[in-house]
Amino acid sequence: TSDKKALSKFLQCVPWQIPEAAQQATGLLEAWAPVDPEDALEFLGPKYEGRAVVRQYALSRLREANDEE
Repeated sequence: TSDKKALSKFLQCVPWQIPEAAQQATGLLEAWAPVDPEDALEFLGPKYEGRAVVRQYALSRLREANDEE
């Protein structure tokens, strides 16, 4: 959870259709080192369609970006 670049790989491996796994992943998402705003853009792509928690996380990271980012 300390490697912010690993979050994408982790989220791709989660079996989201299993409620217990999705709940665990959500907890880890909240504990993970915050990703850079430019990396958060990936979480808005088609791989995460239907994963509201991931998309909300991406939006929260983008809100924290400054105008230059």
